[in-house]
Amino acid sequence: MGVDFGGTKVKFAVTDKELRLLKIFSFPTGKIEKSDDIVSVVRKGFSEASMISRIRAVGIGIAGMVNPWKGVAVFLTNLGGLSDVPLSSLLSDTLGVPVFIDNDVNVALFGESRAGVLKNVKNALFVAVGTGVGGAILLSEKLYVGKDGFAGEFGHITVRLNGLKCNCGKRGCLETESSGKGIERFVLNRKRRGAKTEIDKIDARRIAYFAKRGDPLAVKAFENAVKYLAMTTGNLINIFNPEFVVFGGGVTESGLIVEKVRELLPEYALKSFLPSVRITESILKNDAGAIGAAHLSFERLTGKDVYV
Repeated sequence: MGVDFGGTKVKFAVTDKELRLLKIFSFPTGKIEKSDDIVSVVRKGFSEASMISRIRAVGIGIAGMVNPWKGVAVFLTNLGGLSDVPLSSLLSDTLGVPVFIDNDVNVALFGESRAGVLKNVKNALFVAVGTGVGGAILLSEKLYVGKDGFAGEFGHITVRLNGLKCNCGKRGCLETESSGKGIERFVLNRKRRGAKTEIDKIDARRIAYFAKRGDPLAVKAFENAVKYLAMTTGNLINIFNPEFVVFGGGVTESGLIVEKVRELLPEYALKSFLPSVRITESILKNDAGAIGAAHLSFERLTGKDVYV
């Protein structure tokens, strides 16, 4: 079973031993104040999954800083701000099966690698543009997670010196400009300064709707977001020389991101790198995390080394 544990929704994917998808379902996350609240939601999903098939292992992708080897959620920003939660052992004791955890974007990338657009691709990057901005790195078909398991925090690359304050405590992070929240803040700040617009609600989805209709402020908000995404993507291409850069997340699904990033990349990526890299969207979309977590649990259960 794979679990994509988000701030508003928890998605579950059940596969057979051949990793064929049997069912995907979800529950609202509910209020998370303590580790037992996370355990309760996963236990509910496990109970439903067990009616479909006998579950041998569980993989969980969760937003935040995760040490996958120790199975510890070091800091869960959007889930009650919980820290140092030994999630793997808590859930293993409760469910009676091995439980493996990782960052939510890592498991989304793993899903694309094993069952999506990145099958048989060795080196790739995943950029998740949603409420925040996350990232993940695939090297030689394995996840690169760094010394402590935290690698891939693309959203906290500094793109503007002395820029807007980020939730992480720094200023000028990519996330402050290019996330759903960043787009909303761009519109709100300019509306307060008297910018003319038909935008009726400060919500990234509504802003995307008005951008497609040509509303000047909505168009500018997405142009600003894309500029910094292209800058960051170009720099990442210069560092990693990947075969693919895959964009996922709710803001990406607006259809206003990938093509525009592709157009701007020559300003930021070395010319010799561009012919060999493909910029594309996730094909598993919102299911990538749950499917990837299921694949991760299978490979770790069977002793495969999924990290580099």
